[in-house]
Amino acid sequence: MSASTCPDREPLSILIVDDNRDAVEMMALLLETYGHRTHGAADAEEALEMARRLRPDIVLLDIGLPGIDGFEVCRRLRRQEDPGARACVLAVTGWAGSANREAAVAAGFDDYLVKPVEVAAVLQALETCRSAALAASADLR
Repeated sequence: MSASTCPDREPLSILIVDDNRDAVEMMALLLETYGHRTHGAADAEEALEMARRLRPDIVLLDIGLPGIDGFEVCRRLRRQEDPGARACVLAVTGWAGSANREAAVAAGFDDYLVKPVEVAAVLQALETCRSAALAASADLR
């Protein structure tokens, strides 16, 4: 399912935000094998600046960041984005539980993945985001 085996699929631009650099690097390696372009950020401020500059298609965002948590980062991302260029924001977190899921929805996350995430779950979430973006762009026409 890499870009080379699915030539009709454009690579996604994905911002990976996690204070664990190893987690960022591993996720980046995985996603790059599927042909996507990745960028990594280790904290909230870096993530917000990179999102503003790069305008990624998808943001994989850890909730348990030091300082400003992922819930607040997501709220700020939603406030700073252009309405016509809405990124899909996915929580990728070790924080399980319905209260955290509800807080994620309230903050503006599109989906909630609990670590350790399975490769298939990440790839499915990316395709769901891609489909939603295509449907939204068709609605704007």
